[in-house]
Amino acid sequence: MEQALKELRNLTNSLLSRVSAALAEVPAGTLSLTGVLGCVYPDCSRLASAVRTQLGGVRSVTISAPGVLLQEWTPSDLQDAATLRADAAGVVREMSRAANVYIIAHVVDDIGEATVRGALEAGELVGNAPGRIKPHRVLFCSTLEGKVSIVRQLEPELHIDGHAATIEGLKRFMPQLVHVTQPGTAAAGAGSPNVGSAATLASLFGQSSS
Repeated sequence: MEQALKELRNLTNSLLSRVSAALAEVPAGTLSLTGVLGCVYPDCSRLASAVRTQLGGVRSVTISAPGVLLQEWTPSDLQDAATLRADAAGVVREMSRAANVYIIAHVVDDIGEATVRGALEAGELVGNAPGRIKPHRVLFCSTLEGKVSIVRQLEPELHIDGHAATIEGLKRFMPQLVHVTQPGTAAAGAGSPNVGSAATLASLFGQSSS
């Protein structure tokens, strides 16, 4: 027994030494619990609770990236750049823990697709690491009609979109829709009981927008 305990202590000390050596090579300020966890408790707890409450048991969600996850609203804008909204990214990470989340982007061509995918991966929202949306759940289309078709095929319980035309095209078919409105524009689906609206994705879940 004493020999076994001695070997266990030696193994533990060896592992601690290796971890300490590895951490010593990390530049100061680049490693933190915030970076690892994505937010700081109790902020994580509040956001998780807000997301689960708002979803209300919804298990499948599709999100159109332009204007909702990205600052850019149009396919032509995405030819030049794609900027991930930090506040939206945190919400989607929590959504992916409670539901199956698919991201859809209307782009012009392969350049736009690469731009969007690069932004989502750089923002650590999409990837194969734990807590990220898997790459095969990021879908692209070249027309608004194509986006409507993708959403209908996936049959989500909730679809969130930044374009009024898509909301109008889906309101007869989807259980729940949310229109994230572009500043200065009216919300789509007026009078439809299954259509809601929000200024941003973060505000939909009671979070302040950055």
